[in-house]
Amino acid sequence: MFFRCTKALRLPVTGIFTLSFLIVSYHSANQLYASMVQRRLGLGETDQEALSNKVLTPFTFPTPRKDVAAGEDPLFVLILSSTPRSGSTFLGEILATQNSSVYFFEPLHMVRLQPEMQDDVFVTNFIMNKFICNIDSTFDKWLHGKHLFLSYFSDDTQRCALLESKSEMIICYDAIDIRKKCLESKNRIMKLVRARIRSFKPFLGVESVNLKIVHLYRDPRGIMNSFSRFGDDWIKNHTMWCKGLNDDLTSYESLSPVYPGNLMQVNYEKLSRDPEKMTKEIFKFVYGSEVLPPASVEYLESHTKQDVTGAMSTVKKSSEIYQAWRNVISDSYLSSIENDSECMISIAKMKHAFFGSTEMAKNLSLSLFV
Repeated sequence: MFFRCTKALRLPVTGIFTLSFLIVSYHSANQLYASMVQRRLGLGETDQEALSNKVLTPFTFPTPRKDVAAGEDPLFVLILSSTPRSGSTFLGEILATQNSSVYFFEPLHMVRLQPEMQDDVFVTNFIMNKFICNIDSTFDKWLHGKHLFLSYFSDDTQRCALLESKSEMIICYDAIDIRKKCLESKNRIMKLVRARIRSFKPFLGVESVNLKIVHLYRDPRGIMNSFSRFGDDWIKNHTMWCKGLNDDLTSYESLSPVYPGNLMQVNYEKLSRDPEKMTKEIFKFVYGSEVLPPASVEYLESHTKQDVTGAMSTVKKSSEIYQAWRNVISDSYLSSIENDSECMISIAKMKHAFFGSTEMAKNLSLSLFV
């Protein structure tokens, strides 16, 4: 808060002391607030200084690497979904069925409201620090307070989530050392809906960074229809969501020919139509073999043959769900998406059909794919 003074002030001595106290208190409060923000971000002292100066130093690996065991570089798997409601939770779960894996579920949720989220360096610093298990007490406390997020992390946290007693579940979660589990893992999987592909360009093609990015995208009409169950705040800005999607589609087009070993693109609709085939292709890209472990086969069998209701459920009859929106979307909603300047580009880039009306959309003899 700033005050503008238009006249000279003559204060008595007591007034001067009072004003001095207020100024000191104001600056102390600002420093306290800045410190609180820095703690919430989980930043170290070096990052705190950089943040206060609004200049962030790009991430570099520490020397020596404390997160590397037996000379084997851990695999960093980043599932980058251009929007929510695109199947990224399912994809993260299936990839985490590989032995020696941990799964970070939406770590950027912790800092989603910070203005620094617009800074690519801030985002990549935050993410890469989690990949190397640089997990401080702030992040650990945040994750332990997010039981849904924590339940995805490891086999141990999944077992905790199955406990019927809430008190026993909390005790179970609290006993898990997140950093230790991370350091012991060979595969560190992370799924994000709050980052762009271009942010990670500095880490592509770098020999010392064992990074695989799986870009997941979905038809905007299916995304927006899925958003509708979460209220108006999710669905009122088609342009914003499609603009971010187009950013990623364009980045992938330019970067994938240069870094084919680091980038793979997965279409939600095609993954849903043939989950076994697509999962094998994804495993071949990520892990080097299309042979699915027994746990992965079991997961596919239990999660793609039937529907279990719930906003966060990953148990779906996948052969039907990918275009279920066609039967329920309204004329006005369909028109607003198909005529949005950004969403038109998204749909065209995907080579998906434009329907023009719900009558045409509901005619499932017309293919979604051009």
